[in-house]
Amino acid sequence: MNRVQARNQRAIRRSLEDMKLICSVTVDAEHLISVERLDWDDHWNDCQPLAEQLASLKSSWIDLIGSVYAPRSYGRYVSAYFTLLKSCLSRVLRGEIGLPFLQKIIGFETFHIFDQDGHTVAGTINARNPAYLLSKVAQPKAFDDPKFLPLISPFINDSSASRLYCHYRRIPVANAASIQLFIYPPVGPLDQSGSYVLIGRLFKSLTSRNDPWVEKRSETLFDSVFDKLFEYCDCNEPRVLDLACGSARVVVDLCKKRMLVIKSRFS
Repeated sequence: MNRVQARNQRAIRRSLEDMKLICSVTVDAEHLISVERLDWDDHWNDCQPLAEQLASLKSSWIDLIGSVYAPRSYGRYVSAYFTLLKSCLSRVLRGEIGLPFLQKIIGFETFHIFDQDGHTVAGTINARNPAYLLSKVAQPKAFDDPKFLPLISPFINDSSASRLYCHYRRIPVANAASIQLFIYPPVGPLDQSGSYVLIGRLFKSLTSRNDPWVEKRSETLFDSVFDKLFEYCDCNEPRVLDLACGSARVVVDLCKKRMLVIKSRFS
């Protein structure tokens, strides 16, 4: 890990120690990361109709952070969050409160990540996201797996920003590998091109590690699609069109696996 990456990691970790919400993250041209944080009351300042449920969530949220994200804090925190969500949804359906209340709750502990070119992706910290921690309540010893949180929708007042994001990568942000930053590109295809550039920049800003999912992705793709696609192909050198849907290392690994199959046939 180089000096810039170490500095950025510290910035993320400091934001996890404070009793504040992460509002947004910005990555500049020099790969330096800045974290904008928001006080609890500033985020929920117009949600007085849900004051009782919010007070319960705040108390359990403070306990979670104070415990340094100990598993014993998960149950109360998750319960308080879903109690708030259920109450809000019921009131929205009855027409008592508007959708912005629900959007704030759904976007709780998620945030946008920006670069200087205006591209945006989204992120969340696994140890602070109550929807993700629901899986940990049921299976405390389960490995961290973003499949338990496939979509997120960060709240932002600017309606021009993309609303829905799907999981793509994860980056460890603490010495303990259990605390990770999950990264999400926008679902809308028109917004995706620049977002992958930003994700690559963000990854380089925080770690020197390669994409940890390359081997698993290439193995799954090869066994389920790639090998069958070329099963009756006579060409010795596969040619692949890379649509920039992810790490180029996946394509390289797929080609290597294919060449091993071809060599085995002649050995």
